[in-house]
Amino acid sequence: MGLTVAKLASEERSFVWHYLGEDVPIRYRPGVLTLAWDEQDVHVALSETLISIDILNGSGKPIKTDAATLVKTLTVPIMRTIAKAIYEDAGVGPTKAGTSGAT
Repeated sequence: MGLTVAKLASEERSFVWHYLGEDVPIRYRPGVLTLAWDEQDVHVALSETLISIDILNGSGKPIKTDAATLVKTLTVPIMRTIAKAIYEDAGVGPTKAGTSGAT
């Protein structure tokens, strides 16, 4: 039996994003970084990719990674910076670095 797309999409990876003097642990699914990922709005792409990110809400708890929470909580430049960090950790470059909404 061959490797399935579902198994590829279930792989998890972690890294520490260094931003504003903070170390922010990020867990994500590299197997969902398809060309279609690059075409989505950045909050939707991140919601499909992120498992967890250690950015705290007003109550001191990590924010949820669903699209609605990301839109309400994070600015577009921050979401793009996170997407770029995920690309770099995954070892791939955006297909359209200058125009992609995900970078």
